[in-house]
Amino acid sequence: MTESAIESETAKNRLLWRCRQGTRELELLLYRFIENHYCTLSQQDKLALHELIEHNVDQLNQWLLIGKQCEHNKFTNIINAIRNTY
Repeated sequence: MTESAIESETAKNRLLWRCRQGTRELELLLYRFIENHYCTLSQQDKLALHELIEHNVDQLNQWLLIGKQCEHNKFTNIINAIRNTY
């Protein structure tokens, strides 16, 4: 994904659409985070968020709701940011 694509409102809307999966709790957590914080994220965190959201629902639940350690270091900052919003 290019830098300009990440900045676009379309990219944000695509992420919001991807939030509509899994449990209601996961959906709300991701949706609120994106709505409230996407525009203030660094480019690196935006890239990580776009990649993170592509993981399966079970993995996202483990990392974001249960607090299991993610084995991918590139997601550490964005996972912590999401967790700290609720």
